[in-house]
This record gives sequence, structure tokens and C-alpha cells, in this order.
Amino acid sequence: MEISEEELGEITRMAAAAYTPKQVCFAMGYSKEPFIEAMKDEDSAICAAYFKGFYSSELTIRESIYQLARNGSSPAQTLAMKNFDELRKTIRKDGITKEEI
Repeated sequence: MEISEEELGEITRMAAAAYTPKQVCFAMGYSKEPFIEAMKDEDSAICAAYFKGFYSSELTIRESIYQLARNGSSPAQTLAMKNFDELRKTIRKDGITKEEI
């Protein structure tokens, strides 16, 4: 599926606003099957653009949560610790380390 840089930017923007891949596909007028297949290919420009937007927004939110946690917000501290615990589990499950971190 060929796509312009401008379209990739729009995919990134929509993903940053938490649109699903299917919503992006329909909003931009793409055929569903080729778009979804491109999303399944981690090496495709479409997949990269989508997750670039998704993770950039997630990073902004997480930074906000961690700042609130450092400033003493108990709910933010609870969420931050949950994130750290999940990260530890994932790192061990993926075989990156067998040690406790």
C-alpha cells in the first residue's frame, strides 16, 4: 500500500489522539484489508507512523503521571508503581534479564 508522507503524518496525528487503526482507516478513506495488513507488518511505514503517534501520547501522559507521583499524589504513585511492576514482569518474560530488578 503506497502512502504519502503527508498521509503518514495524519496517521501519526490520529493515533496520538487514540483513534484505533480501523477508525484511522475509515476516516482516511482507505480500503480496510490493505490497511489492516500494513498495520500487522511491523516494518511497514503505516505501522511505524501509527505507533509513533500512539506512543508519543502515551509518553506525555506517563510523564504527567510520574510528575504527579513525585509531587505526592497517592493515586498517581499507585499507578506508577503498577507500571513499574508490569515493566519488570515484561522484561523478565522477554528474557532480557533473569535477575530481580
